[in-house]
Amino acid sequence: MVYSASGHAELDCIFQTDFPSDGPEDTWVVSRYEPPLLVEFVRVNPLRAIRYTISLRETAAGETEADWRQIVTGLNDEGDAFVRSLDETGFSRRMGELEKMLNHYLTTGRMLGRG
Repeated sequence: MVYSASGHAELDCIFQTDFPSDGPEDTWVVSRYEPPLLVEFVRVNPLRAIRYTISLRETAAGETEADWRQIVTGLNDEGDAFVRSLDETGFSRRMGELEKMLNHYLTTGRMLGRG
């Protein structure tokens, strides 16, 4: 955690993650926070920037559907090569990892440790 007035995710919260399999250390900024319906993050490292928009919608009692969108932009030649390398298999794997981390945080209130 770099900055949070409450110690939790909120508008303007800033935190960093370091997942070596996903490139250099990332800095995340919560750029939009409208609980319980929407959260938007901007994630940046020296290679690329990603904007995530996660919208939530109740579908049945106790169930939620998430619409997860992202825009990935290379910031230099290496970042552009990273963007070009994103194929369906790699993208699905990365999204699965992010979904696992998000679900863990939503369930426990703690970040998932690196495995």
